[in-house]
Amino acid sequence: MYLAGRRGDSVACARRVSACIEDINDWVASNRLTMNPAKTDVLWFSTRQQPPDLPLTPAGTTVQPSTSVRNLGVLMFDADLSLKAHVNELTAR
Repeated sequence: MYLAGRRGDSVACARRVSACIEDINDWVASNRLTMNPAKTDVLWFSTRQQPPDLPLTPAGTTVQPSTSVRNLGVLMFDADLSLKAHVNELTAR
């Protein structure tokens, strides 16, 4: 999920993303499925000077922002889009 906003809109963006995840959780539940909010990762993309440090609270679970996340367990993104974590993991093998 991607949401763009200005630096001052960080709290509103966090609320919107949390609300969207809640809606997805409701839809999943209505189809007799279960979503695991504990496996949700949050990565804020921002300037290096002031990265937001706002947690999300989907389905009553607090999710703290990470410095890097995985997409389908393979590709790792980091907040400055440098892919340093991915390169370090590949070269460590």
